[in-house]
Amino acid sequence: MSLFDTLVIQEYIEPPAQKNGLPILREIFVAIRNDRPVGLPKTVLFGSGTETDPYDGSTVDRFDQIFLLFAILPGISIRLGPGVFQTRGGQGNSSSTNAWSIGSNVKIMGAGMYQSTLQLVDVNQQYTAGLPIVTATPIITAFLTAVDNVEISDLTLDCNGHRQGVFQYGRIVQPTVMVHGIFISGSNLSFRRVRVINWGTFSPRNGLECFPLAAGATAYNSSHPDFQNGLIEDCIVEQPCRNQGRESTCIVLGGGLEDFNSRKLVYFKNARVRNNYVNGELVNPMYPVHTVTTASYNSGTDRTTLRTFYPHCMRDGDWVHVSRW
Repeated sequence: MSLFDTLVIQEYIEPPAQKNGLPILREIFVAIRNDRPVGLPKTVLFGSGTETDPYDGSTVDRFDQIFLLFAILPGISIRLGPGVFQTRGGQGNSSSTNAWSIGSNVKIMGAGMYQSTLQLVDVNQQYTAGLPIVTATPIITAFLTAVDNVEISDLTLDCNGHRQGVFQYGRIVQPTVMVHGIFISGSNLSFRRVRVINWGTFSPRNGLECFPLAAGATAYNSSHPDFQNGLIEDCIVEQPCRNQGRESTCIVLGGGLEDFNSRKLVYFKNARVRNNYVNGELVNPMYPVHTVTTASYNSGTDRTTLRTFYPHCMRDGDWVHVSRW
């Protein structure tokens, strides 16, 4: 056997690159598994990420750990199996210890629009902010960083707005946040067959408009040369939360300001929004009917004070007098 034959037969295979001791794969699979060994620490990934041995994303901590490690890696494709995957969402949730963000050249693909669901949980902060499930940067500076070549498809994003908050003082104390599905800026963005449900804004004092499905040109960032090639197709935005404090713009693929000082506009080129469905009907069955009780009545001012079980998201001037409980 010649030396050439030896080299051909024994082809050199470069070892895979690693991040935090884990091989960087081009494609990983995540599923809800019930065969995790008892006693295995929650910080240890279970599974190898292959189609036959997917990573275990059966709890919010396990799922967020997987996305924290992999969703930022360029060139990665993340495939989700059927089921409801709970997550504390992208960076911006103060209750999350594994806040994750999505990077450039990343694909997230579910098993089907009604098969795979990312459900937002544990949103408790009481400052006015917007919190998307999928984003690229901390929401406070969400328009400072652009990511390119991102594809999200075939899944439901459940913002779970009606279940956020904590039970205190005999009523639900809801976080003063706006919850939505996708909030990404960049070029070559593709969202197809994505369903967003249970979205809304609960920030009555300052008010945040809700954007359930939003992408496009970044604002406050002149380092990105151009924004182009965006597609939102065959998506559904429906089942908004009740008791919202402001209006919503359901699907956005648009522009913004380059910076506050110059007021220069940044436009998104080659934007395609087609064959989508929006339904603002209030159909969520999770709201039981609670009695509205009269807390007090002042005959001198003819003012009645009512106590509601859920936050009413009303403000002074909305034909009511509002005081914090």
